Formats: sequence, structure tokens, C-alpha cells
Amino acid sequence: REQEPGMPPLSGVRIRYCHGLESGPRGFKVATLEAAGADMASVEQHAAPWQRNGLLRCLPSAVPWWHAWAWLGTGMVESLERCVRVQVQDMARARPGAPQA
Repeated sequence: REQEPGMPPLSGVRIRYCHGLESGPRGFKVATLEAAGADMASVEQHAAPWQRNGLLRCLPSAVPWWHAWAWLGTGMVESLERCVRVQVQDMARARPGAPQA
């Protein structure tokens, strides 16, 4: 991929990219930043709603309907925490001699 016009050179810059729900670790943004010379780190978080760290898999069960906002909030926090753990584990593997998380 060629560097995008107007993109400053990023050689020597290290970036950890945490993708969102509908993208992945090798998407357009990662490819664009790599083309500009950035040293990219990006790992699959399995964060789509149906995947293991996605919202649907993180929602608690058996919650009364009147607690719907708390129920949704609990699932969102759990999903985010799981994705953060994926990133922390990947960073630990990337550092030679680092203790494994």
C-alpha cells in the first residue's frame, strides 16, 4: 500500500491499534499507518457482538427488564475489560523477558 497523500512520515513511531467492532487488526487504518512507516502492533480482539469478547457474549443472564440499562452497562464493561486483557497479553508477549500476563 502506498502512503496516503498528506500523511506525515511515521518511521520510527510505534503504534498499538485497538480495532473496533466492525474492523480488524489488518484493516485500512493499520495498512495506512504502516504505509506511512509506523511500526504497528494490532491483535484480533474477537470483539464483534457474537464473538467471545463481544457484547452479546458478555451480557449477564437472568436480569429483570427494569434493570436493562445496568444489564447493558455491565456487558459493555465486561467486553471492554476482556479486550484490554487481550491487548495486555499481546504486549507482554512482545517484550522479550517480560512476565506473561
